[in-house]
Amino acid sequence: MSKRLKVFIITCICLIIAGTCLAGLGLMLGADGNINLKHMSWNLNDDKSSFNLSLRKPESQAGFSGKTETETIKFNQPILSIETKVGIGEVYLVEGDEFKIEYTYDKGFGKPNINFSDGSLSIVDKFGKGGVDFSVKKWSSFKGSEDLEYRIYYPKGTNLEFITMNNNLGDIDISNIKTKSLKIKLDVGDVNLEKVNIETAELDSSLGNIKTKDTETNGLTASTKMGDMHIEGILKGVSSLSAEMGDIKLISTLGKDQYSLHFDMQLGDIKVDGEQRGGSYSASNSTGDSGENRIEARTSAGDIKAIFE
Repeated sequence: MSKRLKVFIITCICLIIAGTCLAGLGLMLGADGNINLKHMSWNLNDDKSSFNLSLRKPESQAGFSGKTETETIKFNQPILSIETKVGIGEVYLVEGDEFKIEYTYDKGFGKPNINFSDGSLSIVDKFGKGGVDFSVKKWSSFKGSEDLEYRIYYPKGTNLEFITMNNNLGDIDISNIKTKSLKIKLDVGDVNLEKVNIETAELDSSLGNIKTKDTETNGLTASTKMGDMHIEGILKGVSSLSAEMGDIKLISTLGKDQYSLHFDMQLGDIKVDGEQRGGSYSASNSTGDSGENRIEARTSAGDIKAIFE
């Protein structure tokens, strides 16, 4: 697919989405020009859909004050697992000198619930609790929400049992860690992994990009509805990559002859090691290895590019 045609198609889709959003905004605007979220329904607690904010309880309302506070909690024992349900905020997992968490929250929004017991770290903010009703009269009420973040630190060589994140709005960055299981479900935001060793990983971002670098997995499932995917590292076992509207770029440090491959796209191009492959491409593992490695990639509107080093 030519770049000109691709740009035209994506522009048309974006205009349709923008028109729908503007129509919804018109319904939301009251006579005084304020935004009334009673006309919106976003599901924050249903795995089948994104965001569900209802306003049936006016007494249970919250807004952002724009005034933030940063606090630190140090842990006297290793972190063995991490679970988050964060409605709004960036989440970073980074290598440090000790086990601790630094978090910044909005005073009007309220403190998150952070619990640590027997090596299990749990983070739940007000949205993550479920059933949260709030009203915002002006978008300026969200001022400062971009500063909300959670930074979890751990020493070099940390090995976790699992990481599970079910977040709504905000990027997720994870680096320099090993874990048996990684499950990420994100409504809006990017997922970035660097130098992460994972037994099995499930990455899902409805609106945002997924990127891995120097990452090793024994089983990967990654999907986006609207966003690009850049997967770089050692992929063993079965890997399934899916992008509804976006490009998939795969860079594997294993040779192509060590994989069974199946790539399929509806609107876009497929290139394998620089060669054009049409609308569908399949190849069999030629090594005869009984522990077969398989990669499946699919896009509805986007290109697939695979490079085997």
